[in-house]
Amino acid sequence: MINHSFSTQKFLFFLTLLYACLSISKFVLPATDRDEARFAQASKQMVETGDYWSIKFLDQPRNKKPIGIYWLQAGSVKAAQFLGVKDAPIRISVYRLPNLIAGFGMLLAMFFLFRSVIGQKAAAFATTFMAVSLLTVIESHLAKTDTVLLMLIVVQQGLLARWHQNQLLKKATLQREQIAMWGVMALAILIKGPIAPMIFILTVLTLRYAFKAPISLKSLAWFKGFFILLLVNLPWFLMVQWKSSGAYAAHAIGVDFIPKLLKGQESHGFYPGYYTLISFILLWPGSLIVLRILPRWRILRQDPKAQFMLAWLLPSWVMFELIPTKLPHYVLPLFPAIWLLTAYALDRFEWPKTKSIGGKLVSILYLILTLALFCLLLILTFYSLSFFKACNLTLGLVLCFGGVVLCRTHMNLSMRYLASVAGFYVLVFTFLLPGLSFLWLSETVYQARLQSKTLGQPLVVVGFNEPSLYFRNGTDVKVVASSSEALTIADAQKGLALVSFQEGDQDQEFGPLFNFKRMQFRDGHVLDSLLKSLNYSRNKWQTYLLINKGVVW
Repeated sequence: MINHSFSTQKFLFFLTLLYACLSISKFVLPATDRDEARFAQASKQMVETGDYWSIKFLDQPRNKKPIGIYWLQAGSVKAAQFLGVKDAPIRISVYRLPNLIAGFGMLLAMFFLFRSVIGQKAAAFATTFMAVSLLTVIESHLAKTDTVLLMLIVVQQGLLARWHQNQLLKKATLQREQIAMWGVMALAILIKGPIAPMIFILTVLTLRYAFKAPISLKSLAWFKGFFILLLVNLPWFLMVQWKSSGAYAAHAIGVDFIPKLLKGQESHGFYPGYYTLISFILLWPGSLIVLRILPRWRILRQDPKAQFMLAWLLPSWVMFELIPTKLPHYVLPLFPAIWLLTAYALDRFEWPKTKSIGGKLVSILYLILTLALFCLLLILTFYSLSFFKACNLTLGLVLCFGGVVLCRTHMNLSMRYLASVAGFYVLVFTFLLPGLSFLWLSETVYQARLQSKTLGQPLVVVGFNEPSLYFRNGTDVKVVASSSEALTIADAQKGLALVSFQEGDQDQEFGPLFNFKRMQFRDGHVLDSLLKSLNYSRNKWQTYLLINKGVVW
């Protein structure tokens, strides 16, 4: 697709088509637990209550992240309602729209802002592989902060790269570019706090003091920038602080941010080196290209253009490695630098033809991980889908994996390779994962209530307390501790009860209603089915009954 007769128009058409294929599944994949559903539920409550300054999940303040992403999601819901979208507040696809737009904006920014730095062909290569990297695709499917933050950081770093280029050429940076750079950083703070400023400062300091770049730090207009940061962020901060009676800052900084810097939070603590070890997976399917071209980065360290990408990548990567709390998506803002460096190196040098043992081991590792992923998908396919659907899906996956493994993709992008990658993501995210009903208990319960026309009735739940339950089935869902309490409340309110149980440990509670030995209800109703679900947040299998006056789904 990309060769020496490069055409911007053709590339933009190709990129739009590729991103459209990757975005189909955002409209069919159910809400995931836990972070995505928490963000969506908090935004939904803003729309329900009309209070756009208080960030709450159910009745608890959610004073962790800045307010920006909640405003974007709530605004998306209001826009969908204005356009007449049915059930917009409980459609997770509506909350994913800001990420969908931000994902495409990130790709356009990456291409247009860096093509003057590393060349059109290299920028197109980097943009394309950024679009299909596994971590990018996964995060763009989730209604969280990370894709929006990624877009803003790419714009910020792209404008900083233009400033760096002007400094090397001893040219003045346009004032509007400076204002745009600081404005984008201010918006990034509004989305996820200090991440963007930290990457910005580390990049500038590394360029000046590690690479001895001939740049003037004063030319960055720090006073003007600080004023823009305050102008954008101080009003909402003061309002949220007032609405929370002063608790927002104390919780966001003292309970959420600082403890992450000191120790691993919520079972997410790992030793330094974690991101380096898993980067091979996160960069798939292009990870083989990155590792094969990685030695070329060292040769480029004296190149001013490569120095900028290295200054963007290396100090921030070390910072994330040293922070005890680690989650894969933390390093997503550094992936553009990896692909820009790789593309620039490929544009400068030929594809390495070494037959070293290290090169062969890297290729073997790539093949093993790809086959392992393929086998896992096959198991999931035949576990949950009908035989006919599983066979068709398997055939599609075989063709896609064949293209990924067999095609050689260097600087000239192979259409077969990219078609295989796009086809793989479409099959997995659009057809396979939504069909794995055991992963989506909240959606299954909603569909059962919709089919039985009981959506308006109260729902009482035992044994399941994930955010997606409230998002999809209503903020008023009541969770209780025991089955007997759930059945009593459901009966009194003429509602439904979702009850989890395991044979042998709840006979006493189910005694008046259910006979385990005969697997039937004592009042004569027949047990149609048991709903078995995997709570992947807790890695626990559970069996559930949805009960409405003796009728079971």
